[in-house]
Amino acid sequence: MKKTILLILSLCASINILSADDIEPRLRSMDCIVPVSSTDAVTKRIHSLLKSRKDTEKMIGRSATYFPVFDKYLKEYSLPSDLKYIPCLETELNNKTVSTAGAKGIWQLMSDVKEEFGLRIDGQVDERYDINRASEAALKDLKRMYKAYNNWEMTLAGYNCGAGRLGEAIKRAKSSDFSKVRKFLPQQTQDYIPKFIAFTYVMKNYREHGLTPQLPTMDVQCLGSTKVYQYLSLYTVANITGMTYEQIKELNLQFGEDFIPESTQGYSIFVPRRVMGALTDYISNPDMQRESNLNFQPIAIDEDLPKLENDANYFRTSYMIGQDETLDSVAELFNIGTYNIMLWNNMSSSQVSKGQELVLYLPRVVLKKV
Repeated sequence: MKKTILLILSLCASINILSADDIEPRLRSMDCIVPVSSTDAVTKRIHSLLKSRKDTEKMIGRSATYFPVFDKYLKEYSLPSDLKYIPCLETELNNKTVSTAGAKGIWQLMSDVKEEFGLRIDGQVDERYDINRASEAALKDLKRMYKAYNNWEMTLAGYNCGAGRLGEAIKRAKSSDFSKVRKFLPQQTQDYIPKFIAFTYVMKNYREHGLTPQLPTMDVQCLGSTKVYQYLSLYTVANITGMTYEQIKELNLQFGEDFIPESTQGYSIFVPRRVMGALTDYISNPDMQRESNLNFQPIAIDEDLPKLENDANYFRTSYMIGQDETLDSVAELFNIGTYNIMLWNNMSSSQVSKGQELVLYLPRVVLKKV
């Protein structure tokens, strides 16, 4: 009986996920920075993503970590929000990705960004893995290309194959019309726009297809960053924050060694927001390098607060929207991401109304022992 029920549920899920009749009208009505059409290339990629349910749900879950960072820089550079879907098709939001051509990080940047955008790339530091620096470099590049071509299809093509190859294709086509330039581009780049449309569709419509984000741990969802200018051991960061060295290293792939080197411009380090206060207190101490003279105790939590079943550092609560409040203002109030609140509450829009109840996940009040 149990097997029969599971089979029925599986069949129902498949029907919900793969209904072409649902996909085409949604595609036609979808807002996107490039023209959307229901071509075989687009629909086949959508079906592939929906069939690969587990991998796609993991990618959607990872957006909890990265989209708040992307949104911040997209707003700063006055760029359309759809550009945050580029890392989805480049790496499925896996910051560890390395291409056969040597592109690295979530935005798949090549080593030439070292000269173009001033990223450090060597054995000690590779800022292509730094989400802040990589996002800035990628978006500066996209903004520069859009200024040159005034067309997002051309801009995305240039991001994929490089401005040089795109320039050659334009010369061969004797036109800057993407529909004419397209056939002179590498096949991978010709496929890039349909792929972008497909990933954009899935990220905007996954709820309608029965996909559930597989969210990472709360600590990974709720990351913050701060700049470090002096030498700092990652083992010390682990000690200050009460985390393990392995956890700190996993969150900071940009550091090739077990330390942050001294730098006048500073390097970003990422830790959960719940322990950020302890870290910033430590690095702002003028005697931070004389670690033997400092007696920092582990992070403490308020044991009187309830805890999540699978994460003792956080608790679940509810919050009711008040008069004139917005989702952004609630996010700022609790020092969490707007996008995170949307994910936790299965919201497709950031619009809220007075009296609406939201589910929030908050740290169990971190206290630094003295």
